[in-house]
Amino acid sequence: SGYNGKMPNLTKLYPSDYANLMSGIAGTQYDCGIYNAIENGGNKPGLWRMLSKEEWTYVISKRPNAQNLCSHGAVNGVPGIILLPDDFVLPEGLSFTPNSGNYGANTYVISEWGRMQELGAVFLPASGYRIGTSISNMGSCGSYWSSSVCNSGPYYFDFTQKDFYACYFINFSYAFSIRLVQDVK
Repeated sequence: SGYNGKMPNLTKLYPSDYANLMSGIAGTQYDCGIYNAIENGGNKPGLWRMLSKEEWTYVISKRPNAQNLCSHGAVNGVPGIILLPDDFVLPEGLSFTPNSGNYGANTYVISEWGRMQELGAVFLPASGYRIGTSISNMGSCGSYWSSSVCNSGPYYFDFTQKDFYACYFINFSYAFSIRLVQDVK
């Protein structure tokens, strides 16, 4: 987040260089959304936050009809996954194949994606991850941090072209993507 000198571009390999390993970062300054003012999201710190392990699990697999509201796809040629809101109604002229297991199943150009995004659809790019200064699996998998930790390290949500995975825990020194959210008002 940048808090306490822990910058997003930190490349140290020791987990203890990042934050306290035994407590989650939810609601703390180590959460990027809490610490930083998001320029295109209100431009004030504390308006956004990272999802917890429980929230990632709910969105991906535990909410009613979850299997029909998540799928692999591509937006403007970028592979990733698409998450639809519970009450989503597909815009006229577009199609969506749920739970496809194939990045090519749901492809949208920017104008099409804009129509879906206006209705609450979310796209998570398959952005890979970084260990130290090495980037791996860009375009083939996506790994997104949660704000939750367990005894061994933080939890994250992961996907490949074929599967969605529940939250797992791993060393803090892996550089994964984040997806910030706001609480519903």
